Amino acid sequence: MMKWLLLVAVVAYVSADSSEDGVSPGAKGTSCKCGWANRVSGSRIIGGRFYNKNEYPFLAAFTVDSNTGYFFLCGGTIITPNHVITAAHCTDDVIKSRQKPFVLLGDHDLSYPSPVVIRVAGIQQHTGYDHLRSDPTNDISILTLASSINFNKNIGPVCLPHPGLDVTGQTVRVVGRFRWPSCLA
Repeated sequence: MMKWLLLVAVVAYVSADSSEDGVSPGAKGTSCKCGWANRVSGSRIIGGRFYNKNEYPFLAAFTVDSNTGYFFLCGGTIITPNHVITAAHCTDDVIKSRQKPFVLLGDHDLSYPSPVVIRVAGIQQHTGYDHLRSDPTNDISILTLASSINFNKNIGPVCLPHPGLDVTGQTVRVVGRFRWPSCLA
């Protein structure tokens, strides 16, 4: 059975001066070093349409090793060659159980083998995160990877907002619904 999960990939995106807002020709179509989208000319997400293969290269899948493959836990976002950001509620059980976590990169539909799998060497939850709270305050973790990500047109970092950026009243983009089976072989 296929399930849907909203990835923790909230990308503050002010559309004033980026070619990434809308369409761009070619596989990368930009000189940006982060946050690019691999769009087919004329494509846009409308009404919750599932995005195209490799359209958002900064998306990652946070998984654990199981007896039958990789078990999907949550989505994440590449922020550096050595770090992925995800939700703290996704890392709680992994920390407690000492499971072997991995990130899958360059993927779109996790029903198929991921082209890049990297072991997570460390998990740092926000010190103010409290899983007993009913609101999502400080629900953030940083995954430190065991090896660096080799960026290419299908795998790359998201652009982080500048300190103090206020997007109140601005259009922002939220991406990251992953389609996945219970266990990934």
